[in-house]
Amino acid sequence: DTVEVERDDAYVRALENLAALPLPQHVRRRLDPDLPGSWVDVLRADDSFGASRVMVLPEVLRRTLRREIPPSGVLVAVPHKFEMWLHFPVDNSVLDVSVEMAFEALCAWAEEPFPLSPHVYLVSPDMHAEVLVAADAEGASLDHRRLRQLIRSLPPSAAA
Repeated sequence: DTVEVERDDAYVRALENLAALPLPQHVRRRLDPDLPGSWVDVLRADDSFGASRVMVLPEVLRRTLRREIPPSGVLVAVPHKFEMWLHFPVDNSVLDVSVEMAFEALCAWAEEPFPLSPHVYLVSPDMHAEVLVAADAEGASLDHRRLRQLIRSLPPSAAA
């Protein structure tokens, strides 16, 4: 049997099903003990859709962290299919945090089963994503222009 569903309807249903999955486990950890703002929220799912939940990020944030994507955006890494890592930029330390996050994502991407991406993305409130830090075995490439925009978009007291 075939199911007669329009492509757009199927896409909407798929996103609804993804959003309705059980909440992932949440662990908050600091990447660098010397950087007070270096907190990363790790969302880990037992199912194969841990990283796929990035497609419904606003819903996941509301349900797990009781937060919205801030106007400045949120850093996201999806090193393998079971995890999604999130960092909410708070100050200029976002430079150090994004590079450290990319290094750790690269390690997880290389070591864990079902690798997805070693990069760190900046996701805006309208769900536009762009690579902020591209990582590979040779090192990391930072989008300096986008990082400057991100830092300028932080509240004045935070970016100082």
